[in-house]
Amino acid sequence: MSADARGDVSPDSELVARVAEVVHDPRPLPRVLDRVVGLLAEHGYPGAGITLINERDELYVVAYDGPPDEDILALRLPVGEGIMGTVAAECRPLLVADLDTHQGPAPANRAVGGHARLRSILAVPIVTDHSVIGVLEIDSTEPGRFVAADQRVFETVASEIARAVSESAPLELAGALLRRRVHELMILAEATRALSATVDLSVVCEAVVRYAALGLGSPRVLLLETRDGGASVVAEHGEPAAAPGHDTGSIQRLPTLAGSRDGEPAFLTGSEVESGLGLPAGSLAGRTVAAVPCGHGSDFGGVLLAAARTSHGFDPAELRLLNGIADLAGLAIGNAERFGRLAAAADTDVVTHLNNRARFERDLAAHSGSPLAVLSIDLDRLKLTNDTYGHEAGDAVLEHVAEALDKIVGARGAVARTGADEFAVLLPGASAIDATALAEDMRQSMYGLVPPFGTARISVGVAAAMAGADARITWSAADAALRRAKQWGRDRVECAGEDTPPASHHPTRWDDDVVTLIDTRAIESVYQPIVRLGDHGVLGFEALARPIGADPDLSVEGLFAAAHRTGWSRELDWLSRRAAAQGSRSLPAGGPLFVNCSIGALLNPVHDVDQMLLLLDWADRSPADVVLEITEREAVDDLDRFRDVLAAYRAHGFRFAIDDVGEGRSTLEVLAQAEPEFVKIARSLTVTSHLLGPRSAILAVAAFARSSGAVIIAEGIEDERHAEMMAAMDIDHGQGWWLGHPARLDQNGGAR
Repeated sequence: MSADARGDVSPDSELVARVAEVVHDPRPLPRVLDRVVGLLAEHGYPGAGITLINERDELYVVAYDGPPDEDILALRLPVGEGIMGTVAAECRPLLVADLDTHQGPAPANRAVGGHARLRSILAVPIVTDHSVIGVLEIDSTEPGRFVAADQRVFETVASEIARAVSESAPLELAGALLRRRVHELMILAEATRALSATVDLSVVCEAVVRYAALGLGSPRVLLLETRDGGASVVAEHGEPAAAPGHDTGSIQRLPTLAGSRDGEPAFLTGSEVESGLGLPAGSLAGRTVAAVPCGHGSDFGGVLLAAARTSHGFDPAELRLLNGIADLAGLAIGNAERFGRLAAAADTDVVTHLNNRARFERDLAAHSGSPLAVLSIDLDRLKLTNDTYGHEAGDAVLEHVAEALDKIVGARGAVARTGADEFAVLLPGASAIDATALAEDMRQSMYGLVPPFGTARISVGVAAAMAGADARITWSAADAALRRAKQWGRDRVECAGEDTPPASHHPTRWDDDVVTLIDTRAIESVYQPIVRLGDHGVLGFEALARPIGADPDLSVEGLFAAAHRTGWSRELDWLSRRAAAQGSRSLPAGGPLFVNCSIGALLNPVHDVDQMLLLLDWADRSPADVVLEITEREAVDDLDRFRDVLAAYRAHGFRFAIDDVGEGRSTLEVLAQAEPEFVKIARSLTVTSHLLGPRSAILAVAAFARSSGAVIIAEGIEDERHAEMMAAMDIDHGQGWWLGHPARLDQNGGAR
């Protein structure tokens, strides 16, 4: 608040009279105080300022005569510190003729804004009911500018200010503060609801600038993302718009501010922001712009910029609101980032990094009714590569092929892995001729691929549709053309013709039923006992998924195969787990409940351990009662993640069983990584245990399990002879129709 002041005046009766008149004005108190400092300037005291004490016992500026200086407006001086803080604490005026020789407290405002050259200062307390409520102050760049007469003038004016506050403004001031606080809380509550209702990053960013503008009454709010030393606008509110693609690197402080975590705002001039954002000159003239960091996510670092509503800058409540919105923005942006990563992981094939079948089906549905072409692609003889060189070699071929297909298609469409050795391509707007030419380019490009083992050859089926056609039927027609390409020798391209019936005309029963069952949640659970072979006592129960009302003995392997084939495995797996937990409420606590879970679903981040805990809490079951049973016939692509996920579940009390050990892809490596509490011997070994090979395999599995302390369960015990043979090999537990059929439970936990 630097200014020159008259040093030779006596108490000015006209000034005091005019101040006394102003303080009785019915206008709001902030406007009254602004008028008081204006009268002081008119009567030879330019640059005076009024500070009041806030709820944190700090002096803050409420009115001063001078150009807007955000550093001054943002000053918070604790009572007791500096010259003004000392005046407020000791309730006595202080006149300093020369700050350079002053031995008392240093003025805090000498280092703020443009006050480095201050030499003299006069400060008097504002007192009401024997309590200090603020300080009236004036300073100068000249030494000796204030004398005792000036002090008497200021003491008189301070008493009038105190009277204005105590007699005519307390309720008004309290009401204004309450209204501001209610407004602030309402804006923050609305912003919280809006930001928590979406995980779309672009929607989050738009909501952030909208609520900042609404709360502050700001004519211009921008959210900038900082990256590589520069910044770019990702959302904005108000006119004029920033220049498209304009680099804001000229605002030098933004990258530093984006990395700050202290929550303190920085202040920029309007001209600095105009030049940095490419705004028209003068669009923010005379306005201060506050900048606060937000979005400290792993992918997003940003700065929220808001122009002040008036030329006076920001008051404490406005800055508090801006910081609150920035904090909410950081949380919402972090949530949107995490969801984006999870959604991308859920839509991505882990081997090829292409879209998976579920994502492809959504893309296909989004283009249904529009002209398009679909390519169905099969990697020829991948099984031979897997059987000859191992699955790592087969995965390498898949990666080479996927990269080549994706490169050839480019921006013309989308490529997805839709099955073990199957790919599909969606080409919006493409004709049959264009799609067939592209397919032939793909087929020929395979001859240039040289994977480490095996060969890369593909067969392709092509189908195209005009506007109005069902995209799913088009894909089915491409599948039919692919089957014909494979039947006629592989390594060729076939296009669907009018005489080619689409594959959807000949679906399996489960292919038809799987989507309906999932949509209607028409899955229930039946329970089969796991029995001690010595005394036939029940160890626990395995929950088995069935369509509602189906025979409990019904085999549903075809249903799960259809779900895997059509991309609904995750949904069916979770629905089955839900049915298992819900139906087990009548089972006694303490006995293990075996719940089937595919490895793919277990490793999928969408349904993690937190989701399983919520499900069990809903079903009133403890994690300690649950054994997650995973089949070893399913390949584990990432053993490290497999081990980490199991550890996360075990930390909450879950136990694990490996199902069908000795069948399919059974390996000691998987068993060693899982360290299961239960090992279930495959039915195919149990029913052939009279033969030397299966018997030796059972003994090897049993030895491994005992060395790790796992409980061994033999599946497929269909008669007494099987039970006796297992008992003879010291297998203590069994499961099978001879020991108990799957059954629904009554309310008492009994079979019915």
